[in-house]
Amino acid sequence: MIQLTAFAAVSTFQVEAGDVPSGTLRGFAAPAGGPRPCALVLAAGPEAIAVAQAGGFSPEARQCNLRLGWCGFTVGGLAQGLALGRDLELRCMVSDRVLGRWDAAELAAIVRPPPRTWLSVADLRVRLQAECGCTDISQVLPFAQELARSRGLRAALAVSYRYLLGREVDRLGETQYLTKAADAEGIAACWAAIMDSEEFRYRSQSMLPGPFEPGFPFPLDTLDAMFVSAGDKIPTSTENSIDQRTPPIEAGRLRRRSPDANDHVRMVSSFPMFPGDQ
Repeated sequence: MIQLTAFAAVSTFQVEAGDVPSGTLRGFAAPAGGPRPCALVLAAGPEAIAVAQAGGFSPEARQCNLRLGWCGFTVGGLAQGLALGRDLELRCMVSDRVLGRWDAAELAAIVRPPPRTWLSVADLRVRLQAECGCTDISQVLPFAQELARSRGLRAALAVSYRYLLGREVDRLGETQYLTKAADAEGIAACWAAIMDSEEFRYRSQSMLPGPFEPGFPFPLDTLDAMFVSAGDKIPTSTENSIDQRTPPIEAGRLRRRSPDANDHVRMVSSFPMFPGDQ
């Protein structure tokens, strides 16, 4: 059973258009603050089609200075929802607010039928890791840097050892790596040296855990420390800066029905706005 207390209500939201033909919605959804991620529900009328946690890494959210980028989501099931013959909605699981509505007839002209393939347990595990894990060390290094600023280099190195090597730091390693760091930013040099070690290469997995996965040892307060909430640095849909980065939908114009008027959710952008779409 899903515990709603594990999630926060959506405050800032965006959907990208590039994966729509494959039956998938991708984007980011961020709360107003706090360490909890958002969760979304794709629904066709009263039927819930898919549920997704907005806890993956989104380059677009990173560019908007939102939670270090760790508020991305992937929701599949567009083709399955269209099979019910109803318009589709994307809702916030916590507040039940409608973030976006899309016309079934227009989506049906774009979304391809799902492939008739079966995924193994191993394939599913890899897919989940790709959605929620760390694919580049730069995505999680700011957590170590913030910890170094707030609690000192020694504390940051100890947590970094648990994250990168899966063990406590020893005295030799502490002495060796702390000499490489003069300040909080220098923790990056420690990480580079650790990752260049034979021990890291021996135990390194395909992907390190992201902030909302088990085994992530850094405090999630960093998400708030680095969070810019609905400020001047976040482009709005009227500025079109994000919309211009979103590829157009080749199959034609796709009108997104607006959320309810009482839904006070900041829409950074949704499917790209086309000339004449208001």
